Amino acid sequence: MSSVPSALETAAIRAVLQEAEPEMAVLKTNLSELKVSRREITDYGFQTWFDSRNQPAHPIKRKLINNDVFAEIEGMSQGAGFIIHLDNGKIKSLECVCYGDNNHPTNFNGKFAFYSSSRRHAETMNV
Repeated sequence: MSSVPSALETAAIRAVLQEAEPEMAVLKTNLSELKVSRREITDYGFQTWFDSRNQPAHPIKRKLINNDVFAEIEGMSQGAGFIIHLDNGKIKSLECVCYGDNNHPTNFNGKFAFYSSSRRHAETMNV
């Protein structure tokens, strides 16, 4: 499987990077190079892995970006949070953690909006 990230995956990565430390902003340049290598629906949400061969490497030592970005997703009772996993300065995967019950949609289509503790993101979309 080699496909482009979904609208939700792309918006989630943008939202997490927007709230991350300034030195993480360079990872936004990787968005156009992201190719999905695998997706998995888990007991707590989903995880998407990316092929990193075409991504430029950045001098980032961190292994993950986990901040206060929260998403309200149509069809989910309590929303979700997102974590970006890094490997050698490249985006390795996106993890979605659904809050509350495990009654989350498997296709994640519909409306979603991202929030942080400081402000509401402009990334309110209807896909």
